[in-house]
Amino acid sequence: MNILTNSPLQVAPVARISSSSENAAENKTVSGVNHQEQINKSIVAEQTDGEKTVQQLQDEKEQKIADEKEEEAQQKELNAAVTDFNSSIQGIQRNLAFSIDKDLGQIVVNVTDKKTDETIRQIPSEEFLELARNLQGMLDSKDMAHSGKMSEAVIINTKA
Repeated sequence: MNILTNSPLQVAPVARISSSSENAAENKTVSGVNHQEQINKSIVAEQTDGEKTVQQLQDEKEQKIADEKEEEAQQKELNAAVTDFNSSIQGIQRNLAFSIDKDLGQIVVNVTDKKTDETIRQIPSEEFLELARNLQGMLDSKDMAHSGKMSEAVIINTKA
């Protein structure tokens, strides 16, 4: 009882004052729990990633097998086309001869008949090669004119 008021004593709730060491211990416990939760979440995430990786590997393997089958089919088609081409070309009695023009250094292709050895076509044509030789001569003579030597270049106009 309270002497002054003649009433029963009332006890006020007392706030507990904790020391800093108690707070630190409590924080460590909370942070330890949080850290363990983070580790657990990380393990779950890694397991999920591992499952994805296994699935990705399976998908990649299946894609590789499909690509190999497609490539094999394309190779078979190509081989068939080459075989067909070779079969059809056997009926053509022609030879190809490659050479290099000595004056120009230009590659020349001659298509000749196998039986008669007659030239069917020349690429580039002889007329074109002659024109190129004459133009080259003009360029050479122009260079010589600049160097003090004078010469003439002639373009020949002939019918094929």
